[in-house]
Amino acid sequence: ASVTMQYEVGLKLMAAPRSEDYGPLAVVFALYTEPVMDFIIPKDVFYPVPKCDSSFMRIKFRTPAQIAALLRGVSATHLRYVIGASFRQRRKQLRNSLLSAVMQHITDNDKAAAKSLLDSSPRDKTGSALPDGWSTMRPEHMTPQQFVAVTLELFGAQGTVVRGGGPDGQRITALGEYLGTP
Repeated sequence: ASVTMQYEVGLKLMAAPRSEDYGPLAVVFALYTEPVMDFIIPKDVFYPVPKCDSSFMRIKFRTPAQIAALLRGVSATHLRYVIGASFRQRRKQLRNSLLSAVMQHITDNDKAAAKSLLDSSPRDKTGSALPDGWSTMRPEHMTPQQFVAVTLELFGAQGTVVRGGGPDGQRITALGEYLGTP
């Protein structure tokens, strides 16, 4: 797809980790598309003259197979939830920004269990993009693949909760089962 948009929005779509423009939009676009800014369109070529420059962007959408490989089996809903919760408090460490989400969806409001989960080492040492101490990272420093890895670590593949337990300590096999929905 080829689109014209505000220059600043184009920068946000293509932003890299640790940059000022990096946020949820950059993470999602990096996972689902390959955005390229072809050129900047100066504001004085438009009438009436807007207050900002524009950019001409080429956005190549990834194939379903490419997306599936990048998402490694995580649910898009869970990924969106993790990205949103992480960037809601972007200057905080993940353990703080994800604490309420983990309490609500995985540990049945058990704050101690949620903190323990967030402070644990990644389970999969070979295939994980998460380093030890991952919960002390800040969202603006994480790569899109690390957001996928956090989602996989917390929710498992396609809704399977791989950590935590229900109110009576029983193992939960699906998020729907835990929330009492089919």
